[in-house]
Amino acid sequence: MTRLAEHTVDVPGRGTAVIWDNERESDRPPLLLLHGWNVDAPLTFGAVLPTLGASHRTIMFDHHGHGHGVRAPERFRLEDCAADVIRIADELGLDEFVPVGYSMGGLIAQLVALRGPDRVAGLVLASTAHRFSVRCRERAEFGALGTASKAMPRLSDRARAKAFRGIAGAICRPLPESVLESVMLADPAKLLEAGHAIGQFDSRGFLHAIHTHTVVVLSANDQIIPVERQQELARLLDADVVRTEHNHHAPIFEQESFARALLAGVDQLG
Repeated sequence: MTRLAEHTVDVPGRGTAVIWDNERESDRPPLLLLHGWNVDAPLTFGAVLPTLGASHRTIMFDHHGHGHGVRAPERFRLEDCAADVIRIADELGLDEFVPVGYSMGGLIAQLVALRGPDRVAGLVLASTAHRFSVRCRERAEFGALGTASKAMPRLSDRARAKAFRGIAGAICRPLPESVLESVMLADPAKLLEAGHAIGQFDSRGFLHAIHTHTVVVLSANDQIIPVERQQELARLLDADVVRTEHNHHAPIFEQESFARALLAGVDQLG
């Protein structure tokens, strides 16, 4: 990972969060990197920071219940995460910024653009869609996460830790050990709530209200989000498209080409 300043910031009404900031001076709007479900910001974006940070001030942080993100008592809501992004931008004195959202972070980025159109100088959405839950199997899987999230707080500390390690191990089975370490930093209940929230998300009702210049970085071999859904998101937003041959785990297995794809998306914003 490139050298970064690490700060703890107050997120009003929500608690504290750790941010990582390269503090680069640039005439371009800073990039706020929004990570995906399960993992944290350093795992998702640590390897792309040298590429993006060469020309932009680049800032990343963890979402509610993930990694070193806020530990607010409320249930995880994507809308609250979007509000957190704007609150953190306020705390950092950023008038304008570009959300760069990967996977779940792309859902949050869409909500940020809706909530703060005067603050968002552009939008980059990678390996994401306007809805994740379409097929019967997907609806069942995301629904099961909601059921599990409600059961988790009723378990003893020992049982909860054991259950969470089992769930995290299943999620991370095809991935390196570093991914499991990242997942295990999360709040178990919040992580499951986040999965359920992703399954409930559908932005078709408000995408017409987003007029920000948007680039969709499309992962053509994505095993999580069918390419047709990514294409539909780009059509609904009238977005430019950067097409890659990546799968959904490009931030872990294809770091250099993932970094180049994100930079191409940022550069297309002008």
